[in-house]
Amino acid sequence: MNKYSVVIVICAFSLSLSSCATTGQTGAGIGATAGGVLGYVLGGEKGAALGVAVGGLAGYFIGVEIGKAKTRKIKTANQVYQQKPYLAKVKAKNLPPTVSSMAPVIRDQTQKRIYTVKNGEWIDLCTNYQIDIPKHSPNKTVAVTEYNTLVAPDGSVMKGAGLKRNIVRECGQVEGAIPVKIPKNMPAGKYNHYASVIVDGKKYEKMQEVQIAISDGIYEVYALN
Repeated sequence: MNKYSVVIVICAFSLSLSSCATTGQTGAGIGATAGGVLGYVLGGEKGAALGVAVGGLAGYFIGVEIGKAKTRKIKTANQVYQQKPYLAKVKAKNLPPTVSSMAPVIRDQTQKRIYTVKNGEWIDLCTNYQIDIPKHSPNKTVAVTEYNTLVAPDGSVMKGAGLKRNIVRECGQVEGAIPVKIPKNMPAGKYNHYASVIVDGKKYEKMQEVQIAISDGIYEVYALN
């Protein structure tokens, strides 16, 4: 594979939210060493090489920074009722709250939807979704659990405080977001932006593929729905 080939990559993950990219590099070295030893035990020299690759990948999960959750309101309850008049009728009052649309989105810090991100920048992992609650329902709000994360090629999942948020929502369309800083140095691989919301005990979830292409030594991230 040459330097113009598309390589799918994304960020370092963390249990230590205040750590920087340098910590991620150290973690990668430790992970690579441990992975190599384990790989050698299991499969000799070939196993060691594979172990170094996987171990290095796991090591970069240390060092990500996670910011404070934010919300962007897109559609009001009245707009929902205009589009779905049956929800405004009294006879619909016993219908349960439901999520009628949902999509994972990546944005920059100006709230602009983006498809290319450079290493070291903050991005928002967002879930854009609509909750339908009947106008005459006895419950005007519903408890929601929002969750966004990144999933590595080996199935490892980014962890950290703030990725899961418990919040109360009204009828309407919102975009819940959690800022994540992509470290400057990352291992190559294919990642997914995973988004889910739980409303009234029902879980809704979707994946968004995230890619980084390396061209002339410049890393760029492509988010593809």
